[in-house]
Amino acid sequence: MNGTLTTTMIGITGGGMITLLAVFIRMMISRFERLEDKFERLENKLERLAIKVDNNTAAIKDLEIKLTDKFTSQLKEHSERLARIEAIRN
Repeated sequence: MNGTLTTTMIGITGGGMITLLAVFIRMMISRFERLEDKFERLENKLERLAIKVDNNTAAIKDLEIKLTDKFTSQLKEHSERLARIEAIRN
């Protein structure tokens, strides 16, 4: 009785409650749709970041190969120089 009296006093009838509930449901659906859009945007950003990471990983591997080759060739040159110096000393 007390709840009925309160709702009657603020002017919400049974039909008004249904309307209020419908408005609330629409509002929640709208919020969920916005959240879904945000998650889609985040998913797209993550996919782009994953592509960048893959590209960077490939670039790092290429650099590693180039540096290893360069280091190996320089080491070979220095070894040959040392061998010539040793040959001259002896």
